[in-house]
Amino acid sequence: MSDDLPRIMVVDDDTDSAEVIALCLSGYDVTVINDPSEALRRIVGGASYDAIISDIMMPGMSGDVLYAKLLVAAPEQAERMIFVTGGGTTVETRAFISTMQGRVVGKPVDLAALLKRVEERLALRIHTK
Repeated sequence: MSDDLPRIMVVDDDTDSAEVIALCLSGYDVTVINDPSEALRRIVGGASYDAIISDIMMPGMSGDVLYAKLLVAAPEQAERMIFVTGGGTTVETRAFISTMQGRVVGKPVDLAALLKRVEERLALRIHTK
């Protein structure tokens, strides 16, 4: 494996969940962020990731709002997002999840399914360069 490992950001307010996901991705360069506003600041500030795994239900800024903000500020980064969720609790969240088919993994996280989604995002990145 080269020194240029794919960069993955994990955004989840649940630190335990974020750390489990990060451990699952030990073959990658993983950054864990527990505050979606900080994730947005980093990306808007120029940080780039090959895949972004975000919880949907978080206080302050939900994953679907983070996605919407990235669509405006850094659309190529928004397209690299994968979502984890324990289930949508609002009509808007359920509607968002339905539009993200193939990019949502339920909680508790099925790590094999998550790794498959990450590999799919990484493959799309390679084919679009």
